[in-house]
Amino acid sequence: MTEAQPHPLRILFIEDNPADHELAERALRREGITFESRREQDAAGVTAALAEFPPDIVVSDFSLPDFDGIGALRLCRQLAPGVPFLLLTAVLDDEAAGACIRAGADDYVLKQNMAHLPFALKNSLDRATARRAQAEAKEMLEVVSRAVEQSPASIMITDSEGTIQYVNPRFTAVTGYTAEEALGQNPRILNSGSQARQFYEEMWKTISSGKDWYGAFENRKKNGEVYPESVSISPIRDAEGKITHYVAVKEDVTARRRAEDTAKRRGMLLEQIIRTIPDRVYFKDRDGRFTKVNESVVQDLGVKSEDEALGRPASDFFHGEYAEQVMKEDRFVIETGESLVGAEESLQMPDGTMRWFSSTKVAIRDTHGAITGLMGISRDITDMKRTEARLRDAMTAASELAKRAEAASQAKSEFLANMSHEIRTPMNGVIGMTDLLLDSNLDPEQHEYAAAIRSCGESLLSLINDILDLSKVEAGKLVLESVDFSIRPTVQETVEVLA
Repeated sequence: MTEAQPHPLRILFIEDNPADHELAERALRREGITFESRREQDAAGVTAALAEFPPDIVVSDFSLPDFDGIGALRLCRQLAPGVPFLLLTAVLDDEAAGACIRAGADDYVLKQNMAHLPFALKNSLDRATARRAQAEAKEMLEVVSRAVEQSPASIMITDSEGTIQYVNPRFTAVTGYTAEEALGQNPRILNSGSQARQFYEEMWKTISSGKDWYGAFENRKKNGEVYPESVSISPIRDAEGKITHYVAVKEDVTARRRAEDTAKRRGMLLEQIIRTIPDRVYFKDRDGRFTKVNESVVQDLGVKSEDEALGRPASDFFHGEYAEQVMKEDRFVIETGESLVGAEESLQMPDGTMRWFSSTKVAIRDTHGAITGLMGISRDITDMKRTEARLRDAMTAASELAKRAEAASQAKSEFLANMSHEIRTPMNGVIGMTDLLLDSNLDPEQHEYAAAIRSCGESLLSLINDILDLSKVEAGKLVLESVDFSIRPTVQETVEVLA
């Protein structure tokens, strides 16, 4: 053995002769090989040993009572395919030896030459190690090959002169060129002409010097469509360090660039809105320091530009109860995450005037949901407050006028009631005396005059009652009554009065 084992070497001996087994172990120990061994002589024992005592190598006799070396070899290849197999036999002709090697044995040793066993065992183990390494390398190569073939990025490999020697399926999907069309071509088939020659010269200068190059191309597909690509190009060297190939890993960034452009436009639009909106818009960090303010806030703070406000708390610009109230509101929003909506506050401006504001503050969170600061929008509602005050004064004045009007109406109603009562009393006397006069002996002309007096008196009395009813209407106490009447006398009386 040339390398230290993680455990003593495990050797499974398939041998029916204990003496030959002992001779083989002695030969190994003389060479300083540390090992553990187990001896079996039939198929059942070998099967159990392979499961219970996983060996590093199997040493088998060729001739066994109920078992032979070829059978043992096939059983081990079936149950332990990667374990080296060494034949140890007293007699083995060339034909049998060839059959064993063809069947998968690593080597054979004659028992007459037992001293050769350690070297044959070592060689078998070394070849097994090499086979495993080769298998692992092959498997890794297959993994790398599949990764390249299935990569979501375009991969292109050229020789040292820039001639395309390999492209993966993603390359063909993006560019529209088939592998057959691309192989043997120069990558300039993708050149859209939108980048200067100096750009490509700098790239070749970098990669030909053995350095990696990172950049972006404006390439053209087979159908003429121009598309952006993010590219990294790396040199590939041989064992002597000479550059033999270049590998380019390329990613179509059309969607990313479109998203970036969209985000940029949205950002510019938002910036413009924030800058020009008449409301006061500002952003603060967790410590209450301004991180962004619009022009309206700049004016309110009494500074010349936004830069003079950034990184400073509101207490640098306002003092007293207002500053304490602002800090209290900021802490509430940042610590609880709850929004503060429509809070009204009065503020003495730097020019000494008093203004009213309605403020809304909301927490700002990062992608993980942690609160990083707040955004505030404050609207000047001074004019609205003044309008409200004028409306309240007007409503107070209107209420006072209504009270006065109500009092005047009450006085009028009382006056009309009193006047109606006072006038009704003499009118009752006039009508009563006219009735007595009509009952006396009068000539026809006198009787007609007296009847006219009574009719006019009754009309006047009805008018007085109507005036009294008007006062009842204003007081809401008029009661209407429905009675039958004759239209002819009513019209006749009206005509007589008018006559």
